[in-house]
Amino acid sequence: MLLGHVLRARRLQPTSGVARLIGAEARVLDWSDGAGHVWAEGERWQARGDTDPTEGAPARIRKIDGITLVVGRPADRRRRGGIDMEIWVFDWIIYGVLVVLVAGLFATAVRIFREYERGVVFTLGRFT
Repeated sequence: MLLGHVLRARRLQPTSGVARLIGAEARVLDWSDGAGHVWAEGERWQARGDTDPTEGAPARIRKIDGITLVVGRPADRRRRGGIDMEIWVFDWIIYGVLVVLVAGLFATAVRIFREYERGVVFTLGRFT
């Protein structure tokens, strides 16, 4: 149960402040000469960047410089629900290890049950 809470907490994105904006996607409203305005998180922001996107194009927020967003091209990494795929791969590895452990415990329990059915009696941890 504790492991489940830890894994869910790793997946959560920041909910406020600068950390929430960095890495978020913005939509370009207007742009000329490396600067312009973007729409991000429901607000219009001044922005600058080294690319010249067209109006309406998506942009990824790289950092915040005062009240100006520094934007670039959207990341090419595949994302699932706003979460990097590397985190999902890590989660599946953890789930796989847990499945192997549970299967091992189940196999041990079955072996002990079969020995019990055969009439083997345990005395102080030894077979008699």
